[in-house]
This record gives sequence, structure tokens and C-alpha cells, in this order.
Amino acid sequence: MSKKISAKDRMLTALKGGNSFTVNQARRRFGVKNVSQRIQELREEGWPIYTNVKSRFDGSRYNSYRMGSPNADMRKAIAKVYAGARA
Repeated sequence: MSKKISAKDRMLTALKGGNSFTVNQARRRFGVKNVSQRIQELREEGWPIYTNVKSRFDGSRYNSYRMGSPNADMRKAIAKVYAGARA
């Protein structure tokens, strides 16, 4: 019997593979209702996931998520933010 892979793990695999996706794409592709919550959980696990705000032709905006490579200063800042959130 095979173990079912969670939607969060499938999202992480896609991001690690260099893919980016929007909220709507993640809902359809991974079956996730609360995409921002899953992204937040991955960030809390230490994954450097960036949100890019993009604009449509009509001026409305949407979020696109991607895996990043933060520099040393950014990693320290991120660690401080999440350490404070856990306290």
C-alpha cells in the first residue's frame, strides 16, 4: 500500500522543482482551499518561499509563489521573525 502524499508536500515538490504558481493554480492543481496557510506552514518549516505580486491588464493584482535563495542577511532576518512568532 502506498502512502498518500499531502497537498502541502506536492506544493513543496513543485516549488523545489523550479515551478511557480498562483493561488488559483494551486487550488486546481493541488486541491488546496487555503493556499496562503499552506505556504505559511512551509515558510515556518524554513523554506524560502517568495510571494510575487503581479498585475493583470485590468490593473487587478494576484499573488504568485516561488522558491527563492535568500542571502545570509535575509536568512537571519527570517529566522528572527519566525523565532519571535513561536515565543
